[in-house]
Amino acid sequence: MAIAYIASIAFLATNGIISNHTIDNTRDIQRNLVQALDSRVACEALMSTMNDAETGQRGYLLTKNDAFLVPYNRAFDKYPADIKRLQDSAQKLGLPNEHFNDIERIAHARMQSLSDTIASSRRSPTGAVDFDAIRRGKQLMDRFRAEIETIKTQISKQVDKLKSDAQTNSRSAVRTNAVSTLAGIVLSTAAFFFALRLIRKRLELQEIRARTTSDLERQVKLRTAELKHANDEMEAFSYSVSHDLRAPLRAISGHAAILEEDYGEKLDDEGKEAIHRIKFSCRKMSDLIDDLLVLSRVTRGEMKPEEIDLSTLVADIMGEIRQQADRKDVMIEIESGVMATADRRLTRVLLENLLRNAWKFTGKNEQTTIRFGRTHNQQGKVCFVQDNGVGFDPEYSTKIFLPFQRLHRDQEFEGSGIGLAIVHRIVERHGGRIWAEGEPNKGATFYFALEPAE
Repeated sequence: MAIAYIASIAFLATNGIISNHTIDNTRDIQRNLVQALDSRVACEALMSTMNDAETGQRGYLLTKNDAFLVPYNRAFDKYPADIKRLQDSAQKLGLPNEHFNDIERIAHARMQSLSDTIASSRRSPTGAVDFDAIRRGKQLMDRFRAEIETIKTQISKQVDKLKSDAQTNSRSAVRTNAVSTLAGIVLSTAAFFFALRLIRKRLELQEIRARTTSDLERQVKLRTAELKHANDEMEAFSYSVSHDLRAPLRAISGHAAILEEDYGEKLDDEGKEAIHRIKFSCRKMSDLIDDLLVLSRVTRGEMKPEEIDLSTLVADIMGEIRQQADRKDVMIEIESGVMATADRRLTRVLLENLLRNAWKFTGKNEQTTIRFGRTHNQQGKVCFVQDNGVGFDPEYSTKIFLPFQRLHRDQEFEGSGIGLAIVHRIVERHGGRIWAEGEPNKGATFYFALEPAE
């Protein structure tokens, strides 16, 4: 009996030690999870700062309005602290250091590129933009995004490992407590006090979990508030673009019209051509502003998924396009019964951009065929818009979805370079995928799915 008693006490003590170890492990895992969340937020903050700098630079280069340099200057002052925060957070999490030197170097180079481009534009009497510098800056930004994605992937792997460790630790704690409870039934009064100790440990563990949950909820609320603030800033920017930029455009266009109406007879052919170019440039700038506003709005607002007949929607859009510019040489093939669950407003914007592109880039054909339908591939069911127009070099199949990436000159085909970027954003918001295939002078096909892969 004494041996059994001593063995029970020893067993209970052993379980107590195991419980203490489990609690310590849980605390470590929770601390690391919070650190991983902070590292993820640091990545997003740094990426947002770099995007703000790039957006400010673009706005200035487009408008020469110093107001667009406010977000650029703010980002220029802020990004070193964001890099330091990311480095410190990732170091505490135990991530390898091999990517952070590259991130810091690329970020400095990108900021210097933005600064040099702005300075070059200021020095130029005509405000000319160094497009070679912009292309090099874009390449730096692509490398920067790739490095950030690598770090985010490492953080995700670390989070998955911590979650797995937490589950293992939790199961271990449950087993230890169950065995300890059974041991307490057969122990004497002394063993009962040991059982109380284990119960206190269990309550402490629950308290830690509750406290951690509360901390996570508080951090989620904080991040939500930051996101709302960012959306409010985007709304303010959209308002500025919509109103502050349109007013001088209307003034320029109006004065050009007055010159043409009142002094047209006194102008020579060169003067009349200059007025024509002014009015054309105003219209083009207005269209670009409209497209930029659409691009910013498709990432905001609540989506309302519903069952949509894409075939009917395509037929309606093509009918509107024909009314605006009827062409007898165009044959439209629409597969019937193509359905999808998506936001109707965004889906119409997506299809209208793809179909208008198909209409535009087949404008020089003697005989045009535009097709819409659904097909199957390794990723499941996907829709497509196909034409037999000018096509494109397959080398640019991914770049064409980036803003301002145009493959043709305005003299060949008008456009702002924003349409396919809008399409890509809409597909991303639905959690779908999109890609393009084509060859020069052999047409193009755009495949897309508005639902995640099966």
